[in-house]
Amino acid sequence: MDVFRCIHVLIALALLLFTPIISNEASANANSTGGCIPSERSALISFKSGLLDPGNLLSSWEGDDCCPWNGVWCNNETGHIVELNLPGGSCNILPPWVPLEPGLGGSIGPSLLGLKQLEHLDLSCNNFSGTLPEFLGSLHNLRSLDLSWSTFVGTVPPQLGNLSNLRYFSLGSNDNSSLYSTDVSWLSRLSSLEHLDMSLVNLSAVVDWVSVAFRSATLVLTYLPHKVKELSDEIPRSSSALTALRRFNLFSMTRHFGNTFFMSSTDLSWLPRLTFLRHVDMTDVDLSSVRDWVHMVNMLPALQVLRLSECGLNHTVSKLSHSNLTNLEVLDLSFNQFSYTPLRHNWFWDLTSLEELYLSEYAWFAPAEPIPDRLGNMSALRVLDLSYSSIVGLFPKTLENMCNLQVLLMDGNNIDADLREFMERLPMCSLNSLEELNLEYTNMSGTFPTFIHKMSNLSVLLLFGNKLVGELPAGVGALGNLKILALSNNNFRGLVPLETVSSLDTLYLNNNKFNGFVPLEVGAVSNLKKLFLAYNTFSGPAPSWIGTLGNLTILDLSYNNLSGPVPLEIGAVNLKILYLNNNKFSGFVPLGIGAVSHLKVLYLSYNNFSGPAPSWVGALGNLQILDLSHNSFSGPVPPGIGSLSNLTTLDLSYNRFQGVISKDHVEHLSRLKYLDLSDNFLKIDIHTNSSPPFKLRNAAFRSCQLGPRFPLWLRWQTDIDVLVLENTKLDDVIPDWFWVTFSRASFLQASGNKLHGSLPPSLEHISVGRIYLGSNLLTGPVPQLPISMTRLNLSSNFLSGPLPSLKAPLLEELLLANNNITGSIPPSMCQLTGLKRLDLSGNKITGDLEQMQCWKQSDMTNTNSADKFGSSMLSLALNHNELSGIFPQFLQNASQLLFLDLSHNRFFGSLPKWLPERMPNLQILRLRSNIFHGHIPKNIIYLGKLHFLDIAHNNISGSIPDSLANFKAMTVIAQNSEDYIFEESIPVITKDQQRDYTFEIYNQVVNLDFSCNKLTGHIPEEIHLLIGLTNLNLSSNQFSGTIHDQIGDLKQLESLDLSYNELSGEIPPSLSALTSLSHLNLSYNNLSGTIPSGSQLQALDDQIYIYVGNPGLCGPPLLKNCSTNGTQQSFYEDRSHMRSLYLGMSIGFVIGLWTVFCTMMMKRTWMMAYFRIIDNLYDKAYVQVAISWSRLMRKNQDAA
Repeated sequence: MDVFRCIHVLIALALLLFTPIISNEASANANSTGGCIPSERSALISFKSGLLDPGNLLSSWEGDDCCPWNGVWCNNETGHIVELNLPGGSCNILPPWVPLEPGLGGSIGPSLLGLKQLEHLDLSCNNFSGTLPEFLGSLHNLRSLDLSWSTFVGTVPPQLGNLSNLRYFSLGSNDNSSLYSTDVSWLSRLSSLEHLDMSLVNLSAVVDWVSVAFRSATLVLTYLPHKVKELSDEIPRSSSALTALRRFNLFSMTRHFGNTFFMSSTDLSWLPRLTFLRHVDMTDVDLSSVRDWVHMVNMLPALQVLRLSECGLNHTVSKLSHSNLTNLEVLDLSFNQFSYTPLRHNWFWDLTSLEELYLSEYAWFAPAEPIPDRLGNMSALRVLDLSYSSIVGLFPKTLENMCNLQVLLMDGNNIDADLREFMERLPMCSLNSLEELNLEYTNMSGTFPTFIHKMSNLSVLLLFGNKLVGELPAGVGALGNLKILALSNNNFRGLVPLETVSSLDTLYLNNNKFNGFVPLEVGAVSNLKKLFLAYNTFSGPAPSWIGTLGNLTILDLSYNNLSGPVPLEIGAVNLKILYLNNNKFSGFVPLGIGAVSHLKVLYLSYNNFSGPAPSWVGALGNLQILDLSHNSFSGPVPPGIGSLSNLTTLDLSYNRFQGVISKDHVEHLSRLKYLDLSDNFLKIDIHTNSSPPFKLRNAAFRSCQLGPRFPLWLRWQTDIDVLVLENTKLDDVIPDWFWVTFSRASFLQASGNKLHGSLPPSLEHISVGRIYLGSNLLTGPVPQLPISMTRLNLSSNFLSGPLPSLKAPLLEELLLANNNITGSIPPSMCQLTGLKRLDLSGNKITGDLEQMQCWKQSDMTNTNSADKFGSSMLSLALNHNELSGIFPQFLQNASQLLFLDLSHNRFFGSLPKWLPERMPNLQILRLRSNIFHGHIPKNIIYLGKLHFLDIAHNNISGSIPDSLANFKAMTVIAQNSEDYIFEESIPVITKDQQRDYTFEIYNQVVNLDFSCNKLTGHIPEEIHLLIGLTNLNLSSNQFSGTIHDQIGDLKQLESLDLSYNELSGEIPPSLSALTSLSHLNLSYNNLSGTIPSGSQLQALDDQIYIYVGNPGLCGPPLLKNCSTNGTQQSFYEDRSHMRSLYLGMSIGFVIGLWTVFCTMMMKRTWMMAYFRIIDNLYDKAYVQVAISWSRLMRKNQDAA
């Protein structure tokens, strides 16, 4: 023993002697490089050389002293590097419009082994490539290793089991289980491990994972969600090893990523055996089949934390006979569906020890109910989350003892109360302690309470999505700890008294009613980092004080009325995201934006910027999104855009850019995913037969010059989801590779070109959702469609042959108009029950639609037509074909139909009486030029949404139904509707001519056209109530009676045709009040009286034609005057006096002739004198003619 003691003493003395020497050497070594060990600095430089750093995370790694470098921590005494913390940004939870930090890439080199004293290594949330390095198992001093969310693949190296000092180890949430392990026995060697996270690591081949993972009693937190058949089968096998367990965490993230191998359990009877458990977290473990979970949990008397969020729980109990959970402090039951047990009847309201209670989406689909009074018993509560839990009404008046409340989350409930009244119900003793208050989307109204200043510790206040009004009270400026203030989506206006809230870093004022200049007070909040002012009506110039907000990273001024140039001062800010879109900014883009070197997102779209695009844009090396669309930029596209290697989105559409987009513009855009150059004057000439550096997802080149040949570089864009080649001057055959390269796209648009040739006989091998190839020169038959197709437009081509068998059950839109398609409609059409729009117009399709067998007589009594052909249809156009048969019976299923055009076919029979009942939403009905007969159904007037009715050129007889006022849509002035917007033009017969209207205009035409039928009777008097009418045509019928005086009430009328009827009486003077009238035809009736005067009537063309065939009419523009004193007769007499006139003339002629004749017979001398005079007149006439003829002949001879 003495020998050993001596040895111990000698060792101690040696350590005492050599420690100063070693310390001095290390210190000297460290100080010689400025505090950093040279060998370790070299190791870091070598480590950096193998990495990709698009986000400049390692930009500070310069100079001799490595200790101040970003992410590097050195020991103050020895100078050795002990921590390396380099997490990326891919784990951050951000709104979808905020891009993620790119993080590090590349590979991890073995130079890290030079950091022999490294204790903490964090490389999480990056984008490394390759497998996990085995050499990491040689960093023996590591106590913490975090490699989660870093996209490693392959097997987990067992060498990691050599890290015996490791306490914290995380590999969780890597890339969709591409990281795996078949043997985790090496975990047992990590004897110091306290925290293990291997979530989403594929351990499906591991059998004994529980016994290995829980071998150490010191393990207090474990994440092991993987392919486990049944949790209740695995845990009991190692229950003896778990008895000392204090914390049990099986948090699973698999459901969030759509995987199907999340953990589950149908039995929790093993849980009470873990008697020492204080912390249980089984978040996202499927417990939907467990009904006695409350009783199992109640057998854990030491339990302090219970988290069962997103477990599919649907059953609970209202009360426990005896509660053992007297130590429970945290209870999380959020995101379950306890629809069968009301919130107020629950066992946890008696847990007075609770400090945190999370019940978010506790019963989202359950009936709304008030907050229970028993909440007042929880006086220890610090956090209360009742968001989206079907709560209605105010807090109970029993909360006066909840003085510790710090966080209150009530968002997503229908509180439906005045904000002041709600806040008065809060415990007054907690106002000073409250730190976070969330009342988003709670249907709050009223104004901001003035006593808000009492909440002096408030750091987060979220009120957006309510109905709050008025100005912000001055008390808001007293919230000295406020960091986040969200008042979006309300009706606030006026001042923003925040100049004294120096702690504020995030301010949401978007979607309110602030107007005028942007408040100057906002510019005084010097620490502001995020400022959202979008969707207000701010006007004037953008504030110059933006340049004083040196910490600002996000600025959103979009959707206002700001005008003028953008201030130069904006370049003094460290912005990363800038939204200036949808304003009225003009002029050039200021050079100041080019100085914002950290800028990642720049939206300048929908403004009035002009001139060339800024040349300095190439200096924004961090830019990821650039949107200059919908402006007036001109000139060439700056070549500097091609140097933006981090760019993912580039939108230059709807400008006046000219010139050529060459290879130089894109050669460095390796990250580009979204490219839109539409509606410019650009020529796309990349000229590459190999793969470009980018892999586009969305590409749009509408109205650019991409042709005439298909560009070969598109062949390599295999990731394309949306491709727009509309009007790009392509004059080529669609290449075979087109259907291979883009076989998985969702949208292909190449309309408006000169594409020719035929389509492949079958497209069944592709999975494209929407194809638009209309207005080309394609020939051949319509191909077989892919089963996944939803929309197809092949209109206005030269396709021929019959329609194929249609096997696309998801098809919603089929447009084949204006081709040469023949044959009949195949019966397979009836299987397209989801079809919303069908346009086969302008073809040569024949046959009876009843042969399709889309309608059975049994369907007449079946009110459920959701699964039948036509049940989803909004628009049906079969016009200009050779179809026959009665009115299509399958339309009885079409309860949603808005547009129906059967015109110019050979349909016959009578109009059905079921139209109003079966098609109540019909707005446009065109049946002209068929062979329909019979009467107009009297109940047709109950089509209340109908605003366009055309049944012209049929054999319809009878009278017009009464009660026309039931055409409700015609009794109001038409408004632009967005019920359906189709791009094609549609012919309308109006003003005695055919016009093609776009659907946007067509939707505002209110039309009644009954012309060229056999209708009789009077024009209904109620027609004057249809004040929305723009076109009324009743011509070529047999209407009688008069034109009603109230015709002048139709102020919107542009065309009125009553010609070729039997109308009588006078033209009503009110006709001159139709100030919109541009076409009028009253010809060929029996109208009489004076034609009304008026500036509008006098301005009409062909005025005499308007009134021709009405002999009883007089006055301008006719030559017949309407005299009242009889002193002047017109050359044109009325028809009723013509017989008397002709009779009088005949009698006078006979009497005069016989008077002369009788006189000459009685007086011979008079007779001789009469004939002598006749002879003299004859002789003179003869001589005169002879002389004239002789002179004429002489002149002709002289001329010859």
